[in-house]
Amino acid sequence: MGWLRDYMTAAQPPIPSFGRLAAACLDHPAWPVGLQPKERSLSTLFSKLDRKKDLDWLRERVDVQRVLAHILKRPLSDLRSTLGEETTPGSERYVRLVDVRYAREIDLGKEDLPPGIPRVISSPPSWGALFWHAPSGSGRTLAARWLNARGLAHVLHVRTHDDLWRAPERGPLLIEVDSTASAEHLPLSRADLEMLRIHQRPLCIAAPYAPPDGDFERIESPEPAAFLPELIDWVGARLDGSGNFQPNRAESWIRKVALPAGAARTLGDLLGLLGMLDEVHPRSLLAKSLDELGEHFVKRRMREAAQELSSSPRLTEAAYETLKECAARVLVSGRNELLAPHPVDEWTALFSGPEEHEAPDPEWFSHALKGSLGAQVSRSDLRRAAKKLPPGAFQLTRHLEAAGLLVRTSTTQPEDDGLRTLHPRWLVSLLTARATQEVLRLAPSQWGQVLLTARRADDIVIALKERAQRDDWTPVFALLDDFDVEHPELVAALEGAVIAAGHVLLEGQSPPEEVVEGLLQAAAEDILFLAEVPEPRLTTEHGTWFRRDHFLTALGALCWDVPFPLRKLDPFRAESPLLSQHFHSATAHVLKSAEPGSPLSVGVLRFQNALFPESSEMRSPALRLIDSVSSADQALFQRALEQCHLETLVAYVKSSGQNVSAFVRGLWGLLRSEERISPLFKSAEALREFWRSCPTPIVIERMNAKQEIAWHELLPHQYADLMESDVTFSPEVGSFCPLDAMIARVERLGALSVPSAALRAAVARAPARFAPSITRFLEQGDIAQPRHLFQNTPSAARATLARALPPAADLLRLRPGPLSEVRAFLLSSCQDRAPNFEDCYSRLTDLERHLAPLKNLR
Repeated sequence: MGWLRDYMTAAQPPIPSFGRLAAACLDHPAWPVGLQPKERSLSTLFSKLDRKKDLDWLRERVDVQRVLAHILKRPLSDLRSTLGEETTPGSERYVRLVDVRYAREIDLGKEDLPPGIPRVISSPPSWGALFWHAPSGSGRTLAARWLNARGLAHVLHVRTHDDLWRAPERGPLLIEVDSTASAEHLPLSRADLEMLRIHQRPLCIAAPYAPPDGDFERIESPEPAAFLPELIDWVGARLDGSGNFQPNRAESWIRKVALPAGAARTLGDLLGLLGMLDEVHPRSLLAKSLDELGEHFVKRRMREAAQELSSSPRLTEAAYETLKECAARVLVSGRNELLAPHPVDEWTALFSGPEEHEAPDPEWFSHALKGSLGAQVSRSDLRRAAKKLPPGAFQLTRHLEAAGLLVRTSTTQPEDDGLRTLHPRWLVSLLTARATQEVLRLAPSQWGQVLLTARRADDIVIALKERAQRDDWTPVFALLDDFDVEHPELVAALEGAVIAAGHVLLEGQSPPEEVVEGLLQAAAEDILFLAEVPEPRLTTEHGTWFRRDHFLTALGALCWDVPFPLRKLDPFRAESPLLSQHFHSATAHVLKSAEPGSPLSVGVLRFQNALFPESSEMRSPALRLIDSVSSADQALFQRALEQCHLETLVAYVKSSGQNVSAFVRGLWGLLRSEERISPLFKSAEALREFWRSCPTPIVIERMNAKQEIAWHELLPHQYADLMESDVTFSPEVGSFCPLDAMIARVERLGALSVPSAALRAAVARAPARFAPSITRFLEQGDIAQPRHLFQNTPSAARATLARALPPAADLLRLRPGPLSEVRAFLLSSCQDRAPNFEDCYSRLTDLERHLAPLKNLR
């Protein structure tokens, strides 16, 4: 194929023929008016250009170049480079959103950065020493190109520490750290910062990892939900309206499906999902999970490509499964990143299974046999080529590229073999997230290898646990069949399986007895007996779940009902203080790190309670507090909080059927000196329940001490108790107290029994509700009470209260003193120009008209 045909094949969607390209050009609104050839003539001319004939015709017509670049979705610089013209810095100003397939190109010189990229990035003079923690997909590369296109900052792409020395000496500098780099491989020292910030230049480092402590001002990319509406409008403005994109439906679907499923973590994920919603018909979204939608999306793209490449439908049907298997192989090997760009040969290797016997397609020969073979090709040459570049996998690679799922990187020249990146990003994120489940379909040695390398080991443990919660123990049974302590990957798999099974048991689900017995039997071969205590071989101290403490806690939990084969290592049946201390320490660490109030944290407390009963000297402070909360002292309380969260204690008491109200009352007594309660809870629901159990005397104490009170969480009966007490209310009481309780107090004890600030807040909520109380006080001739209410009626509520007062005929029956209070209230409302004061003026005028005859009486 020629250069133009290559561009047409790589376009999104691919353009099948020169005739179709000619028609699209002639229909384009930017096509030069004075140039109107016949469609067939233009098609013939394109055929010549493809063979690099008559290139001068295209060189002389810049308008035609721009139309071609727009239709082919290529940077203008690529086209001019093919024509033999030198590119200029300005030619890099146009960029196409690969994952939003039908969006127009973005002119970086004229258009703002999309929502989701922190605003400060677009203003280099304000940088100082800035570190943008921007995980892959946050828009680092787009921001770098935008700054470069506008000449606002120098841009330096960095992969290794040596690359830092290529930085220019002056001017604002953005350092774009490669997505494959990590803080360990690319550390940044104070000396580096001083070198980069010579002359106090503005500096921004955009990296996929968190910054080192000190020296930098750190900024984070916003959460997707925060900028979703703005991004939807931004993308919608760049689509022509011919697709399926509907802003309201897009926002609703992403909030209901994508965000809860964790498929929209970055700007790149959102852009890809919005592009997908423009391509896919709304009916295809109905009743589909995100995984089903991913498969549907891949098949749809592959079918489009298959029409142009005349490929087998079997390739289309198998594509998504192959991508999932590829993600699993990447996870096992640890050598590749699914998001990273790779050459065609490497993608082909990733897509090839253990055995490849498919017949090659014709294109395979021209790629596989490149090099020194020449025309003399033997059977052995073919075998070597097929081993290096499996024909079936190569065919899939070609089709994925034609489908727009493998995309050339922006730095790749068309004539080069170049690098390809898997797109869209949301699909890659989905495949990466599901790789842990997919890898469990492989042999235990394979997912054990992931645990052994500690790369995403926690994800494997979570995947094992999720399967076990669905009562699917297939990977564990396969492991028990294959287990051999001589193979470290199988030992790692065993220790991960023990953790998963133990967690499931701690959270209230019983694993099958044969699973527990099998795991304990295998663990007896694996576990080491060091200094009279058991130690696992391969768990680490760096992860969250695949850790030594979790293994020992899980192992002990599995021994709850089933004896450990080695009795001297059984925490329930061995009589060894040292062994008990060993398990006590492990469970304490797990409890401290567990999610507050989670089933795991409650299960660990339950395990501790069984392992160390009330008579045990090793009973934890948390359990001792639960045993005697009403008589506990502050020292025990603080030790218990150091061991586990307050939220966990309450959840444990509730799950064990104890008296929760009595326990919570005891806790409130111990919390008298705590300035703030909310930091002790992570769950908003648990915090709400805790406040709703707060005894009224404690509420009064905290109010008088000006300590934190969640007034909006208190229940009506708590406010009713407050209304019965002799206490000076804070303004918040008026804002959140049920009005019935407040009005009942005013009726019973008078308005003066409520401090001004609290009364003012209550009247502001419903001024008309207080009109009957005012009327009663006026009729009784009590001036002080209605005066207090009138004075504490906010300006915005005065008109409402004025309308709710009795009619003029009833007011005129009042004695002069009470009547004067009403008139003074209405007059001050008019003079202060309260909102809707005209209503107050109307009431005042009506009263004065009735009182006019009395003015002439002497």
